[in-house]
Formats: sequence, structure tokens, C-alpha cells
Amino acid sequence: MRKINAKFNTAFLSEAGSKLQNKDYFAFAEMDDFACYVIADGIDDDIEQESAKIAVASIIRQFSEKPSITKRSIKNWLKNANQELLALSKSMRLKASVTVLVTDYASMVYGMAGNSRLRLYREGTLIHQTRDHSLSNELMEQGKIPKDKVASHLERHNLHCYLGQPDGFNPEISSRIKLVEGDSIALFTRGIWENIDDGEIVDAISDVKEPQEFLNNVEDMLLSRQPSKLENYTLVAIFVDKTFQDPGRRKKIIRKMLLAAIPVAIVVAGLLLFVHVSQAHRQQEADGMYAHFNQAQVMSEQENFYKAVDEYKAAWDLSQKLKLPQEESNFKNYYQTASAIVAADTALQKKEFGKALEKYKDARAASYYADKLGDSYISKQEELTMKYVKIMELFQKGDQKFDQKDFMGARMSYLEAKVIASSLFYEEGRKEAVEQLAKIDAELAKADGQVKEDGKKAKEQEAFVYEQQGEQMARKGDNQGAISMLSMASGIYAQAGKNDKAIALQQRIAAIEDKMTVAEKAALQERITAEAEQYEEQGDRLLGQGDNSGAAEQYGLALSLYKQSGNKEKAALVQTKINNINKQQQNEENYATQRRAMDMEKEGDLEAAKGNFEEAKNCYNFAMSNYGAAGLANNVSIVQKKIDALDQKQTDFEQQKTKAAGYVADGDAKTKTGEFAKAKYLYVLANDIYIKLGLSQEKEQVDQKIKLADKLAKSN
Repeated sequence: MRKINAKFNTAFLSEAGSKLQNKDYFAFAEMDDFACYVIADGIDDDIEQESAKIAVASIIRQFSEKPSITKRSIKNWLKNANQELLALSKSMRLKASVTVLVTDYASMVYGMAGNSRLRLYREGTLIHQTRDHSLSNELMEQGKIPKDKVASHLERHNLHCYLGQPDGFNPEISSRIKLVEGDSIALFTRGIWENIDDGEIVDAISDVKEPQEFLNNVEDMLLSRQPSKLENYTLVAIFVDKTFQDPGRRKKIIRKMLLAAIPVAIVVAGLLLFVHVSQAHRQQEADGMYAHFNQAQVMSEQENFYKAVDEYKAAWDLSQKLKLPQEESNFKNYYQTASAIVAADTALQKKEFGKALEKYKDARAASYYADKLGDSYISKQEELTMKYVKIMELFQKGDQKFDQKDFMGARMSYLEAKVIASSLFYEEGRKEAVEQLAKIDAELAKADGQVKEDGKKAKEQEAFVYEQQGEQMARKGDNQGAISMLSMASGIYAQAGKNDKAIALQQRIAAIEDKMTVAEKAALQERITAEAEQYEEQGDRLLGQGDNSGAAEQYGLALSLYKQSGNKEKAALVQTKINNINKQQQNEENYATQRRAMDMEKEGDLEAAKGNFEEAKNCYNFAMSNYGAAGLANNVSIVQKKIDALDQKQTDFEQQKTKAAGYVADGDAKTKTGEFAKAKYLYVLANDIYIKLGLSQEKEQVDQKIKLADKLAKSN
């Protein structure tokens, strides 16, 4: 009962920062003889599963089942949590940075993987700290970067050890560290250490009496700096007000002496009780065997087959030890089925789709001998895998059609791949489809007699693909999936200006809903809302990455689903996000248009200076058109004045040129009548005009006439 003779005071805070979702997680368990504190920072982008929460829950559960402070136990907990994240990774690999602190109320041991941090303070001085498992920390230790640059270094999140690591996972476990009264322990994630340095944390923890006061000091300091991009932040404070002191040391010595005095009695008692103890031990192992099996069944119902595998294996091992053939056969079948499911999930996670389908087939065959264990889960995963396979087949089909110059056929294949990838939140596949569609648009723009698909036409084609997917689901009896797809198709048709088709699909949706029960409709609302939230979160993520076009698409899908669910508030919020993106894109387009107009106006000025009036006018007209498109009426007026001035200049130019030509004609007439001096005078007048107008060719011709007239005048 160490806990009642010690006092550990704990407080924590955890916030999302400037993010929409808090991926950090903290939990602790204080038991009679041991306490465990776990902080984790989710470092993946999965929007369905919370890696940090899964990791923390796994470690706390293992600690609660068998409390311990040994290094081996802590390392095993971390390894099991690592495997659990790998097993649960589906569309995206789950990853987390984690720190575990275990204490017996007199000392502590910690384990860590990643860059969540632990600090131990004594009398206002930092006496122990963890080291990040990052490339930045290695560079700092090698003296290549200063310590104060680690928090902002580009490689600070490039980790060589973290939860969710597929190979070579080797967490760091500390030696036992003695605690004394007055010690303070802080655990925190990157949202804290990227903005608050160690010295500032020491200042914040010095002279405070309560952990909450320390938390308030740090958070006030953090928020006062108003960082433009604030990561999720979690801060934990554990104040050691009193450590456990063992009062029974002298009694233990006396007890040892008494025990040494009665060995014979113990041996005799042992002999008498041997048979009874053996039977009791066998019963205990049998109870443990069934406990492992029951735990495995619970895990399987929760679709946590990775954890279930260990429990089935433990039950199977005990059945062999106890020589129970019936149980041994049954538990073996369950173990082999769960193992096959885990192998299939692992292959799917690695995007080895063919291998995954084979493994799910093996799992289904094995489940026949294990009371259909995981049958519905296997079916669900097979269907998911087939969708991934379908995406790959569509890419291959699109590539073939592209090579054959069948650009419209290729476009429909890539569009279907994009729609399926979006429905799976398979961002890598969606982006690849978008890139292929852009290539097709470029080819269509170059092809003879064809033009790039305009925005509304492209939207209509995409809506058609969503509609097809929805009808396929309806034919299979998946009414919820069908309504989800048809709702998005209706929304996209409306964006494309095809209101008749949008209305027709709403009528189709209503017809499907009429066949559903009240319970099915309630489940439908939950599913549509959940999907809408996922699309919105995906849009937020893409917007944060600078992919405005991708974000707008995801927001559009979310908007359609929110409208279908009747959630007007969320629909309005998403519409605002779409409007903001459109406004930003319009501003960017206007700026680009303005730049083109300015460049062409300058080109027109250059051509006008050269006397190339037609070329100058063409440039000015192009500039006026772009200024008008950008809504810059003042610039349009300025360029129009330049055109008017150019017209006047061109008129004057033509008049002067005509006048010079008249002088030349009169000079030619005088030459014919032998009036060479007068002819030369007229030629000189023409020559002056040609010089002013910059007509070098005409000037050269007149120079020859002047020389000839001069020569003839002298010969006479």
C-alpha cells in the first residue's frame, strides 16, 4: 500500500492549438504500489483513428493488468503498443511519439520512442531529461547545429524511433531514478517545446506550489507569443510532495531470522500439500487458459485481431501444456484464423493488394473451423481491398487508352479512379488521378479540333461517375452507401448547372429512403454526417498543405452530405470555406491577368516607340481586354488614351510621309525638265522628312536622287 503513504499531485492540459483536431493524448493510472503516466503525440494524418489515444490506452491497459516498474515490462508494453498500431493501420500507417513514466512512489523508470519529452526538476534545477529520437537531435549532439535551433530545425520530426514503426523498433528505457520530496516532473509534446525553451520551463516551475499553477504559467507564456502555426500541445505536471518510505525494514530482518528457523516445518508442510497444490495449480492454469480465450473473443468482437492473436496463442499453449486435445484443436483453429486476418491486414496496409486478397481468402477458409471467426470483418476487408484493386485497374486502363490517344476514354477511367479513391480517403490515389486528368486536359488543348474540357463539363462527368457508383451500391442493397454517393452526385450536378439532373437524383434518394425503416434512417443520418465530417477534415488538411483545388473538392462533397443530412449550420460553415477558397483563387487569377496586361502594355509602348503602330495597337488592345477582365477600369482608360494618341501619331506620320513622297515626285518632274537645282532642293526637303520619320529605306533612295541631281547640275 505504497500509495497511501506517498503524495503525488498531478495536473495536465491538452489543446488542439491552431489545428482542428487534437491528436495528442494523455492518461494515467495510480494503483496501490505503482503508478503509470503516458503521454503521446499522434504524428500521422489518419482522420478515422487516433493513434495517440490507441497507444496510450494500450499501455495503460497492460500496466493495469500487471503493474510493474521493471525495464522489461515497460519495453514489452511499448512493443505491444507498436504492434497494435501496425495492426490497426489500414488506409494510412498510424504513428505516434510516446513517453511512459512508471513509479513505485519512491523511484521512477521511463520509456520513450519519438520526441515527446520528459524533464525532472529538483530545487528549481533540471537534473534529468529525455533525448529526442530525431535527426535534429543527432545533429545537435554532433555539434553541427546549436541546441537552441533544434526546436525549429527542419529535421526535428524526422524520427528514427516511434510507435507504428514497421521494422527495427527499439524504444529507449531508462535506469531506475530515485525521487525525493519536492521533485517536479514535466511531460510535454512538440506544441510546447517548439515554442518554449527549457530555461523558460525551469522559470515557470520554480517557486510554484501547485502543478496547475505551473501549467497556467506555461500556457500563458505560449499563447502570449501568438505563433502563426501552433501544433497540438499537451503539458503534464507531477509534483512529488511525499515519497514512500519503507517503515518495516527492521521487521523484515526479524522475519528472515524466523523463516530461517523453521525450514523443516515448511518442507514437511510442502510434502503434505504437494498433491493438493498440484491440482490447484492445474485448475489455475485451466482458468487462465479460458480467461485468455475469452479475452481473445472480446478483442475479436472489437476487430482488434492483432491483440486477439496473442490471447489465442496463450490459450492454445496452455491447452497443449494441460494436454486437453479438444481445446487444443479449437484454440489452434482460432489462432490460425486470427493470424491469417492479421497477415491480410498487414499486406493491405503495405498496399500489397493481391497478397492481401489471398490472405483474406486463407482467413475465410480457416474461419470455417473456428465458428466463422471474423466472417463479417473479412468480408468488409475483402470489399475494401477490391476497391483498391479497382483503382489500380482503372489507372492501368486509363494509361492504355491514353497511349492509344483515346483521351475521353482515359478521362472517364481516371475520373472513376478519383471518385473511388476519394470515397476511401485514399489521398495518394486521388492525387494521382488528378494529375492524370490534368495531363489529359493538356493533350485535349493541343489536339486538332478539340478543346480542353470546361469546368462545368468536367463536373458533369464527375457527377455521372458518382451516380454510377451510387446505383451499383443500390443494386447490391447498400442503401446507405447509395444515398451517400447519389447525394454527392446531386451536389456536383448542381455545381455544373444541371439542376434537372440534381433534382432527379434527389427524387431517387427519396424513393430509396421510403423503403428504409426508422432505425435504418437514423443509422443513415449518422453515416452521412460522419462521412461529411471526414471530407471536411480532409479538405482542412489539403488547405493546410496549400492544395486549394483539392480542398475545394473535398469541401464540396462534405457540403452535399451536410445538406442531405439537414445539418444547415455545418453546411453554411463549409460553404463559407468554399467561398473563401473561390475568393482567393479569383484574386490570384485577377493578379495574373493584371500582370499579363501590364506586360503587354509595356510591349505596346516599345512597339510604338519603334513606329510599329499596328503591332503596338495589338498589344494595347490585348492589355485593355485583360485590364477589363480584372475589373481595372482606370487602366483601361489609360490604355485607350494611348491608342487614341497612337492613332493621331499614325495619322500625322502618314501625312508627313505623303508630303515627302510629293516632294520626291516634284523633284523627279524637275529632273526631267532639266531643272536640277530645284530638283535637288525638293529631294532635300523629302530627305529631312524621312529622317524625322525614321524611314531609312526611303531616305537612302532619296540620297541617290540628290547625288544624281547634283552631278547633273555640275555637268551643265
